[in-house]
Amino acid sequence: PPKFQKYENEPVAFIEEVLGNHLVEDQARVAESVRDYKITLVESANAIGKGFVAARIGLWALRCHLGAAVYTTAAPPEENLKNLLWGEIDDALAHCDQSLKTGLKTRVMSLQYGPRYWLKGITIPTTGTAKQREAKFAGKHAPYILFIMDEADAIPLEVWVGAQSCLSG
Repeated sequence: PPKFQKYENEPVAFIEEVLGNHLVEDQARVAESVRDYKITLVESANAIGKGFVAARIGLWALRCHLGAAVYTTAAPPEENLKNLLWGEIDDALAHCDQSLKTGLKTRVMSLQYGPRYWLKGITIPTTGTAKQREAKFAGKHAPYILFIMDEADAIPLEVWVGAQSCLSG
């Protein structure tokens, strides 16, 4: 991804120039916080564009960072992830610079550029033990890793623990 690597530290520029979307000030602050901090929390509110900016941050991370592994999840039910967050990802791809799609392989809740770059949706099991849910989010390794958790206030603690275990580098 040499063409897009120039945006590695410029999420707002990538979102505006490549994806063709304008961010309001609060959305730009969220994107810059993801760039600058290990953990970014966004206060919950309806219709302020959290899912909109989260989807575009995911695409920025995927396309602008060598060896990026981006994982998305949302509180159950699964439709939260499929329809809301991945609906925004699909919308961003439908309207972006065509060169962003070069070499992109798509499946349901999965985008991949070759064997080392991906953005995937992971559903949270509603059955099984807490340890099984934690394990589903643990053990992920990549040079650049990002977890995007939508509707986070209803995500079980064990999911957070599993994801946090991957962020030691």
